[in-house]
Amino acid sequence: MVSSIGRVSGLASGMDIDAMVKNLMTAHRKPLEKLIAQKQLTEWQREDYRTMNTKIYEFRNNKLFNFKLEGNLNSRVATSGNTNVATVKATGDAQLGTINVEVANVATAATNISSDSIIATGKTLDPSKPLASQKDNLKEAASFIEVSPATTPPTYENFSISINGKSITINPNEDSINAVIDRINKNTNVTAFYANGQVSLTAKQTGKVNGDTKDQANIAVSGNFLTNVLKVDGAGTAAVDASVKINGIPAVAQKNNTFTVNGVEITLNPQAAAGASTSITVKTDVDKMIEGIKGFITDYNDLLKSLQDKTAEKRYRDFDPLTDEQKKEMKDSDVDLWTSKARSGLLKNDSILTGAISNMRMAVTAQVETGSTKYKTLTSIGIETGQYFENGKLYLSDEKKLREAIETDPDAVIAMFTANGTEANKGKDIGIAERLYSSLQNTLNGIMEKAGASVSARDNSTLGKRLDEYDKSIDSWKDRLIDIEDRYYRQFTAMESAINRYNSQSGYLAQAFGG
Repeated sequence: MVSSIGRVSGLASGMDIDAMVKNLMTAHRKPLEKLIAQKQLTEWQREDYRTMNTKIYEFRNNKLFNFKLEGNLNSRVATSGNTNVATVKATGDAQLGTINVEVANVATAATNISSDSIIATGKTLDPSKPLASQKDNLKEAASFIEVSPATTPPTYENFSISINGKSITINPNEDSINAVIDRINKNTNVTAFYANGQVSLTAKQTGKVNGDTKDQANIAVSGNFLTNVLKVDGAGTAAVDASVKINGIPAVAQKNNTFTVNGVEITLNPQAAAGASTSITVKTDVDKMIEGIKGFITDYNDLLKSLQDKTAEKRYRDFDPLTDEQKKEMKDSDVDLWTSKARSGLLKNDSILTGAISNMRMAVTAQVETGSTKYKTLTSIGIETGQYFENGKLYLSDEKKLREAIETDPDAVIAMFTANGTEANKGKDIGIAERLYSSLQNTLNGIMEKAGASVSARDNSTLGKRLDEYDKSIDSWKDRLIDIEDRYYRQFTAMESAINRYNSQSGYLAQAFGG
């Protein structure tokens, strides 16, 4: 609201009316300044909550979520005893144990090659020029049929070919040999190649994957251009499926040389001879598992420190938020220093965050029923909490002990972190990561209820509602101050008017009696 009262200059009284009103209003503005300061503190507190919310969310929904997935922690490594026979790679489903593989034969791809040169005797073929221009350089020039009615120069009817059921149209008036080769490569499941007057076709996959039904040994070709012009007129060389003996079971057929057995991806060497064999061993990847646990410890400690630092932050109650007028009278560096103290400690001893700290420490120190009598606590696998003043910080104090636990009973170590638990055990068999995941969701819910989310259009949180109340009170106080200021100006206006009247009367009397 803007004042409707006209300002007076103080010409009659000789006083600085604006300065006097400003000084009188200073005391009245104190409650408004206090409300603005309280609003600023509440906004800072909400920002601090949301910052902590982001850190907790990042730990819980990204780092912790990935860590607690059993497949990520339960790493396997596979090794092949003879890489000349096969190379191997463990997937997330790899099963511990040994796989014996003996090769009967490796998979091969079907091929088909021109049975003769496609170039006419004594001629030279330019594979980059349109076929029509090269007709007389081809042995099967008679295969080109002129369109009717005839044109000058002549134009020829399109060819239609089919490779493994995929049809391709060839325009001899525009397409060259190179263009035909490129179209075959892009649109069929074979690789075409032209050189020295011959065309070769090789299936892109090994094994019996050819023909219209994709299960034939030979590449199926049809069309006058293929069989007559390009001379691809025979059956070609048939593909062969791989055949291996796996753990004593003979003649296990595979379409290609890469296949998966018990979660292990096996790739046969295409040069492996019949009868060659290898023994594949799948073990727990101890090193990778240790690195995963180390990463968990680091991430846990980082979040714990952030929570502890925020709840232990010193509160400087003598440093209120600065007003705009105060900032104008200070250097920027002093404003920054003052502000850092003013907003320090707004979450000191906060119940939501201290509760999160307590739950985190309880999650990592409580026993987990893993099914092992030996490995039930972090201490049992070489992970300890620090000194009492470190408030639950984790340390891998004995890596040798952790390695031994993983090598001896990897399932127990994995369960200690990732087990979902069963209803019968009433949560005693829930893994540490799962406990943290659940408890931190409660923390996030608490922060959301207290401070809301920055992406929310309407903030119905506790602090959001409080800020709305501050806004209403501030607006009300601003209106009230305008009324008070108007009252002062009305009073000074009346005083100025009275002085003007007295001055006028005094002048009149002086003139009347002085004459």
